[in-house]
Amino acid sequence: MILSDAFDLFMYEQRFRNNSPATVAYYNSYLTEFLNWLKTYSDITEVEQLTVKEYKDYVIFLSSGDLKASSVNTKIRAVKAFYNFLIDEERIGDCSRKLKLIKQRREEIIPLTDSEIRLLLESFDTSDLLELRNMCFVLLMLDCGLRRSELIRLKVSDVDFIRSSLLVNGKGDKQRLVPMGDNTSSVMLQYNDRVSDRRSGKPTDPFFLDRFGNGIDINCIKMVFQDLKTRTGIQRLHPHLLRHTFATLYIVDGGNLEVLRCLLGHSSIAITQIYLHLASNYIILKNRHNSHIDNLNKEYK
Repeated sequence: MILSDAFDLFMYEQRFRNNSPATVAYYNSYLTEFLNWLKTYSDITEVEQLTVKEYKDYVIFLSSGDLKASSVNTKIRAVKAFYNFLIDEERIGDCSRKLKLIKQRREEIIPLTDSEIRLLLESFDTSDLLELRNMCFVLLMLDCGLRRSELIRLKVSDVDFIRSSLLVNGKGDKQRLVPMGDNTSSVMLQYNDRVSDRRSGKPTDPFFLDRFGNGIDINCIKMVFQDLKTRTGIQRLHPHLLRHTFATLYIVDGGNLEVLRCLLGHSSIAITQIYLHLASNYIILKNRHNSHIDNLNKEYK
């Protein structure tokens, strides 16, 4: 079987499994890169010629550039899934145990401090409609833990102002209920009132609109956060940091880990447990260190 046919079969399988459009797009993008690399750097044209060596050569090729290890692994996971599909289809031998990701340094996540949160929220001029919308982005991430992609998918019918809650469509089309704080609900209501005449009136209309009256996209949110980073001077600012901050502060404020798992839409509590570590770090940094040496010195003064 030629590689292009195998690619088409793999992509057909993703659609058959009813994977989300984002997942299908992910595989399409990164497998296309891999197949283009094979055309350039090898003579392989058929699936049966693929071995672990090509997999490893591609990993080395990606690692030799400026990509972070995490970015390399993001690309490689798609190739690994393709290989495993070919193994299941008995097109190549079982080499699954040799399809490894590369080691990546674990970078410490530093949640936003209270002063940084105030700086961020005070940076918006809510008399401007787009600024009000952008403040909604930040509040939904900080107060509700939403992902960037979940903001984009939010529909008018997903926002319940009576109960101050959201029906969030998460990864894998899994839905979850997430409450909003009073302040977040109030700002969302202000935005909703000001854009209601720009929508068609259907419950399936996107909740957030761009300047042209269309639904927002990834690039819209990227541009907003680039501007916020410049405006506030918080250089580590990015959308997912706000979600990390929400989860960390939820634990710091006494929240339950299992409830947090549900709020974040995690499939396993093992993923959520990282926030126990982040919450401990947050408390350590926020509270003054009880230094035994300092106390010892005070005794001699």
